[in-house]
Amino acid sequence: MKKSVLILFILISTNAFTQELKLDDNNKYSAQGVEQFNLMKKDLLFEKGQEWINLNYKSVKDIIQLTDKAQGKIIVRGSFSIVVGIYTYIIIHTLTIDFKDEKMRYTYSNFTVDNLNLQGYDSALENNRWYNKKFIRKTNEKIQKNASDLISYINRNLSKKDDW
Repeated sequence: MKKSVLILFILISTNAFTQELKLDDNNKYSAQGVEQFNLMKKDLLFEKGQEWINLNYKSVKDIIQLTDKAQGKIIVRGSFSIVVGIYTYIIIHTLTIDFKDEKMRYTYSNFTVDNLNLQGYDSALENNRWYNKKFIRKTNEKIQKNASDLISYINRNLSKKDDW
């Protein structure tokens, strides 16, 4: 029993680690994760990923940069909000989702911070040195939640039969 709990903890920790924001060679932040979906075809995963985007982003027509079912790729330029201290910030990002048979890879990149409280405030995430740790932590939390929601949505909806 203890051994299975330890193995489960290691698997969960490994998956969470792949979602952490990291600086790349160009000194830009990005986060990436890969999820396995046994016996699921690329086209079905693509459709479920597209459904999740439609349910979780506003103005989908305005934010979708690319949707290519044959290539198995969706690119979205979207945003989410985080609260740091007493201020609310909008984190604008690019979400790229790639699909293969039995696999999905999601990549968050091209982050820009917009402060709703300071009109005209807009800068790259990397330029916000004085509050960087809080931003990184809050942004990581939001990315992990979004990735978890996407994976749960696909898993939940792949197992349902549409027999209404």
